[in-house]
Amino acid sequence: MSTLASRIERYIKDMMDAADLNSVELKRKDLAEVFSCVPSQINYVLETRFRDEQGYHVVSRRGAGGCFRIIRLEVTDDREMKDLISAVSGSEMSYRTAEGFLGRLLEESVIDRGEYMLIMSMIDKDTLAAAGESEDRLRAAMIKNVLITLLRMDY
Repeated sequence: MSTLASRIERYIKDMMDAADLNSVELKRKDLAEVFSCVPSQINYVLETRFRDEQGYHVVSRRGAGGCFRIIRLEVTDDREMKDLISAVSGSEMSYRTAEGFLGRLLEESVIDRGEYMLIMSMIDKDTLAAAGESEDRLRAAMIKNVLITLLRMDY
């Protein structure tokens, strides 16, 4: 049984896929009615499931009755892959952020399911526990190296 947040996420993604759209505009109130929940639950889904590193950008429209637009960000060429590498370079990345980021690459077929599972096992909290306070920095460096390797494989 999936959680409410997962069902809302799937609903929005299915809506985008069915209409073959890279963006969709919705109202929190309308979506909350569909799922019999409060609008703050919709906010939670937007904040945790539709982040930039997960391949989505959310734009809220003030004064528009709770309207928001979700824009799907896609990795379509080497320039965008290089931008991803730059975004990860020299930073830290929590496990949750990395999971969303890799989920994005999986959704866009940059990596396959097996590669996703392998990378996730490499960056797991238990795997990186010995790194101590450097865990998030090490995770970001590992993902950066994976992205560079993927970029090289295209040549």
